[in-house]
Amino acid sequence: MTCFALMALLPAAAGPSSADEQETLVYFVKTSVKPLDLAIEAALSQPPLRLVKKIASGVLIVAVPDRVASNKRKDEQILWQFTTKFSRDGNSLGESYQSCLTSKVLDCTEQIRADVMTAGGMQANR
Repeated sequence: MTCFALMALLPAAAGPSSADEQETLVYFVKTSVKPLDLAIEAALSQPPLRLVKKIASGVLIVAVPDRVASNKRKDEQILWQFTTKFSRDGNSLGESYQSCLTSKVLDCTEQIRADVMTAGGMQANR
């Protein structure tokens, strides 16, 4: 099973509308799963996204507000399932559901990156 996402992004809250805005500042609220956190942080650190250490006005916040479900499969792989929520300046921009194997975590992180770019009003180049 690979990653899939159900998006509920609000187009009116898409963020900066200026074509001059090239970079989106992103703050990631860490989960309790360190390998997942490291993979998500790496994906959110690739231009035109820039991971920041503090929440400030205009920063897009990426959070996994609920527990990351972790299920060990018969083939010994672990399946992570979680919901990612996106917001900026207190306004919800949407959410996505992720389901990925630890061996294919890149699938999830690339989907989260694309979702962040959509939430931030940017064109996702995948």
